[in-house]
Amino acid sequence: MHRIRRQILDLELPREQGAAGLARRAGRLFQEKVLPELDKVFTKMAPEGQILRIRRLEVDLERLSETRFEEEFVNSCIRQIIRQMSEAAFEAAPEAAPAGVETLSAEENILAIFLHFAERGVLPWHAQGLPLAVVEKQLMELAAAQPGLIRRALAGKAPSWDIPVFQRLAWQFSLPFAEKMIETARELPAGTVAEVLKIWRGQSARELPPAQSAAVLKALARAGTATAFRLPPDPVRITAWLAEQGLSAPAHRKATPSAPEAAAGRPAGQQLPAASQQDDGRKQPEPAVVPSRAEARSRRMPTEEEGIPVENAGLALLAPYLPAFFDELNLSFQEAGPAD
Repeated sequence: MHRIRRQILDLELPREQGAAGLARRAGRLFQEKVLPELDKVFTKMAPEGQILRIRRLEVDLERLSETRFEEEFVNSCIRQIIRQMSEAAFEAAPEAAPAGVETLSAEENILAIFLHFAERGVLPWHAQGLPLAVVEKQLMELAAAQPGLIRRALAGKAPSWDIPVFQRLAWQFSLPFAEKMIETARELPAGTVAEVLKIWRGQSARELPPAQSAAVLKALARAGTATAFRLPPDPVRITAWLAEQGLSAPAHRKATPSAPEAAAGRPAGQQLPAASQQDDGRKQPEPAVVPSRAEARSRRMPTEEEGIPVENAGLALLAPYLPAFFDELNLSFQEAGPAD
């Protein structure tokens, strides 16, 4: 697969009229006609089993005819790009190659991709979309077939890496892969990193997440072939080395049981200590009083309020007008007096 990160087309036109349309036309021609031909050209020119990376390639299309613009533009682009690539990649000796030109093997390329991601946290532009699982698989195969290649690439870098690099190793790759990379880079016996991590985890009563092993990986990357890692591994010596590095695993803090847990776990008949028997001498808060169901129901019952029921409110409002109304109908109306 051939990739071009960015294309910049610079046109010099004799007049301003129609310049925008011609620029759009040139861009469409490059995408539709030049790039498919360049893909075939790159396939033929690329060395077998090699990856050619050119940082910048400039070509001069010279003067193009307006009447035959499309044909001359396409042919000139392909011709000039082939000439520039030949000069940059094949005419010069590898040791005298121009700056910005790299020829990598497939193994060197995958190593470069891994180092770029480990140190920056993102894949390089030419490897965007490449799954990290593929990178890990290829490097594990490379470590088994050519460990010297990985050692030469990592030996000068791993000791100076900061903790974020080892956090990426622990979080975004498998732990066996991180162990293999450290062992290969520092020429540690196989299984050393796994044994050190096992002893380190054994100091804690709980399972530790992979990210917490980043500090141990960092210390191992800077340790080199220390006598503490001679095989068979000596747990006492490794534990002492971990202590020297300040890498004692987090202690498992004993949880304090809650009141229900304490009550469930104490022998029958045993009461919790009174407030006066507490060690700190402070008076404990009074226990909350939980009302009975009947008390709660009685508290929710509404109290009787003064006023007129809603269904009789209309009569109360009409009361002042009732005597006149009955007189109009020749009906007698007698107001109720006080009771004797």
